[in-house]
Amino acid sequence: MAAITVAELETAKVEATEYINDLLNEFVAKTLDIEVGPSWDFGPVWPPMYYPSVKKILVPETVVALWAIDREKTKSALRWGMGHEFWHYVQEVRGERGVPILSFPRIAQKIAEKQAVRLSGITTVEGVRLWRALLLEAGF
Repeated sequence: MAAITVAELETAKVEATEYINDLLNEFVAKTLDIEVGPSWDFGPVWPPMYYPSVKKILVPETVVALWAIDREKTKSALRWGMGHEFWHYVQEVRGERGVPILSFPRIAQKIAEKQAVRLSGITTVEGVRLWRALLLEAGF
């Protein structure tokens, strides 16, 4: 992996931030009964994760470096990953986690996976493959 300059990281962060904001706006527009998307921020997590207690998605800080290394692959991986986490937000806002069948994490995960495919146009297999390829390429 080639060294990434501070300027490249700063540019990558601005571009990735704009892209994520646009993605969430697009997903809101595609979702009935949801008028506002979740808040989000970069954080020291892996993978991207929705936190229902604060209705916030945390995106791994490493995404900024991945963006600087391979913007297009990172866009695709984010599109799928943010679709998945956005749907957990939808489940929370709609109160679906209180529905007995959806209180089982595996079922909530499967629904989020299916909705991520619908929102992003990227299959779960492809989304996971993209993240793995990016992490290997970056040496993480």
